[in-house]
Amino acid sequence: MLPLARGGGANLSDEGVLFAVVGQKCQSTPDSSHAGGTLIDATFAVEVGNPTAYPLVLHRSGFALAIPGRASVQTPVSQESAQPDSVEPGTTLRFELRFQAPGACTQEMELQPNAALELQGRPVQMSATRFVPVAPP
Repeated sequence: MLPLARGGGANLSDEGVLFAVVGQKCQSTPDSSHAGGTLIDATFAVEVGNPTAYPLVLHRSGFALAIPGRASVQTPVSQESAQPDSVEPGTTLRFELRFQAPGACTQEMELQPNAALELQGRPVQMSATRFVPVAPP
């Protein structure tokens, strides 16, 4: 994994739950279905920290990647995104999310934890994090 070119940083919820994109692997390829378009295949290293006294439930399929100028929000691509994880009290979980979408690795993206985090049966409200995976050549 490589560091992000720009942005990222940690976001905190009101409960103190931490969410951060800490690394990336991104490749752009020509999109054969759209002249001049590109597709990305990106994997992001994400950390979620749980300072509370209760287990945090993490649903990888609840994360979404938004790329400005694109009509759709993409969800993770993987078998493991269907299984929830538990982040025990006082621990941090590091995991990877892979996305495939129209776009370029050098443009700003936003990873949204829409329905990804749950604490005591309630959704954890968390801001999205904006970043640029790869610096322009």
